[in-house]
Amino acid sequence: MNIIKIKNTRTCGQLNYSPQPSSLLLRSIAALFLCVVMYSETTEAKPPLGSVELLETQAHEKETNHNYAAAIAIYDRLLTIQPSHRGAKRGRILALLHLGAPHQALRLAHDNRDLFSPDEWQKMVGDQAAEEIRWGRLATIDPSKRYQNTDSAIKRLQEQYVKITDKASSAALRNRFDLIAAYHNRRYMHKAIALYEQLSVKTFPPYVQAIVGDAYLMLRQPERATTLLEQSLKNYSENLDAQYSLYYAYLESGRYKKSLTHIDAFAASLPQWIWPPGSKERQLNIDKLYAQNTASIARAYVGKLDAAEYGLKRLLKQSPTNVDIRNNLANIYLWRGWPRLALKEYRSVLAQNSGNLGALKGIVSVLTARGDFAGADMALAPLQTLYGDDPSIQNLVRESKIQKMREIWLEVNGGSSSGTNIDKGNKDLGFIAYYYDQPWSLGLRPFAYISQSQADFSGQKVNRSRLAIGLHYQQQDIMLRGNISGGDGSPGISLQGDWIPTDHWYGSLSMKSFSEQTPLRADLDNIEAWSLTASTEYRFHESRSLGISLQHMGFDDGNKRNTFFAFGRQRLFQGLHYKLEGELNLYSQTNTINNAIYFNPATQSSIELEFNNEWLTYRYYEKSMRQRLLINMGSSNQKNFNKESTWMLGYEHHWSFSQQLSLSYGIKRSRPVYDGIKEYFTRGFMNFYVRF
Repeated sequence: MNIIKIKNTRTCGQLNYSPQPSSLLLRSIAALFLCVVMYSETTEAKPPLGSVELLETQAHEKETNHNYAAAIAIYDRLLTIQPSHRGAKRGRILALLHLGAPHQALRLAHDNRDLFSPDEWQKMVGDQAAEEIRWGRLATIDPSKRYQNTDSAIKRLQEQYVKITDKASSAALRNRFDLIAAYHNRRYMHKAIALYEQLSVKTFPPYVQAIVGDAYLMLRQPERATTLLEQSLKNYSENLDAQYSLYYAYLESGRYKKSLTHIDAFAASLPQWIWPPGSKERQLNIDKLYAQNTASIARAYVGKLDAAEYGLKRLLKQSPTNVDIRNNLANIYLWRGWPRLALKEYRSVLAQNSGNLGALKGIVSVLTARGDFAGADMALAPLQTLYGDDPSIQNLVRESKIQKMREIWLEVNGGSSSGTNIDKGNKDLGFIAYYYDQPWSLGLRPFAYISQSQADFSGQKVNRSRLAIGLHYQQQDIMLRGNISGGDGSPGISLQGDWIPTDHWYGSLSMKSFSEQTPLRADLDNIEAWSLTASTEYRFHESRSLGISLQHMGFDDGNKRNTFFAFGRQRLFQGLHYKLEGELNLYSQTNTINNAIYFNPATQSSIELEFNNEWLTYRYYEKSMRQRLLINMGSSNQKNFNKESTWMLGYEHHWSFSQQLSLSYGIKRSRPVYDGIKEYFTRGFMNFYVRF
């Protein structure tokens, strides 16, 4: 498409292909305002009635100086004197084209087709389609009509191409370039790329490279997108759309450092203030503010949520009514685990603009995070109807469907000890498998699980199998779960409730008439236990939390066991591919009887410090692979025995193949202490999760 800049306050031409719809609207309004001003100026100083030759000379002089509004005024005077003047009719129509009014020009040209050559006629048709493409990017009052101009442009361009006899002409090539742009705006990314790949063109204009690069990015081909976008910006760095697309291409291809460097440099390159055409007062550069907004949220995409929050709050002080910044800040609150605070920000945006799509999407995410899936579906339904082709809406719809799928969790673990381990045996092996069916109405969901555990205690083998069925109930901020179980041992009833009353506090209470935490060794004497557990956790944010848990177990042999557990977690370092977390654990247990068949110290306590090193080794959208190295050091203190040091070293792989399939496995080597005896333990695990 033809792109003509507004060069100064005395020139009115076609608008740039603007990177942001809001920027395009502002520039369009500014251009129209200038046209009105210039037209008013020229009408106040109308050329006097005189000879046709004098008016023709004046009109030509105005066109030479690109003052097309003044030229139109002179052509109007000329046509008053001589209504059939062909040059005036032609000049007036062409001036309208230069002023960015191809619809009006084309309407007049239909009545005077003999004034124009085929090439000029095709140019006018192309200009009209180009304008429709540009205006098609702007928001509409009625979202259902947002593609009206774009669809018209696509139809016009397709019809025009059929009529062009020379398919190698500049008009034909421009038609194909404009159609690629129209397909892109209409979210027909496959069509845009297919047309691009069909063209036998050695060098594409930078704006076409940028459009096709973004189309590749939307189709999850960031490497191909990067190549085209870099080429485009090398030849035309002022394309703001391409700058943002290149940042996302770097991000999605895993080049995190380069993505941050690029967006930071781009934001820094833009001036803080601008002087709009015709204005004597400077204004805050909205393009720079948008770039800074993107640079701030970029930190969140690489795990630096605290840095993203800081940057967005700083920008919000600078521009407190900017809905884009406030939406991004709400997103950060949500990702940091504060859905109520996020909801407040989203509602603040909707108070300014009730149809803001970012805030409406945010409401859906908040409801989902708080467990109100029915409410989330209700909020999502109208968005799906109006914006079903929007990738972010498609993601929300996909996530909603996945949440309703059946689920299977499988965990297998086992190990061996160097001694006669009195707690877990010389060797042990166990697995537990959960199956969750599709949700019923009213927040109910049926589930079942089966568990199998076995261990060898110096030749004495123990096996325990359990099967349970139950119901899971979830509403906003509340989760209840109950099941009945049977198998080896007595029938059991289990009830559990979780409550999240604030953005920071979490509480849980559970009761089990048959506790599967009963040591396997107790089964040798058919000893069972029931348990009551209460726990609470305070979550500062995603990087820090504190929690405590209290458990009481009552055994058939009369033993009463009380266990206290407390922890504190803190992220110590967050890099682009590596993060380090530390966790301090405190443990204390008391038992009321001595000399039980199972490990049953009168008092036992321990303190442990664990470091979790995690590397993001591979990521491609939902697919990822992470490695973890766990290092644990501690001290164990048991009554009647000396205090002993303990340690553990573990290594794990965590694979995510999609939002529906994941696999984890690992191995660890540890040295626990039981009754003063140091033992070396090797254990492994495997977790499998699938939705279908």
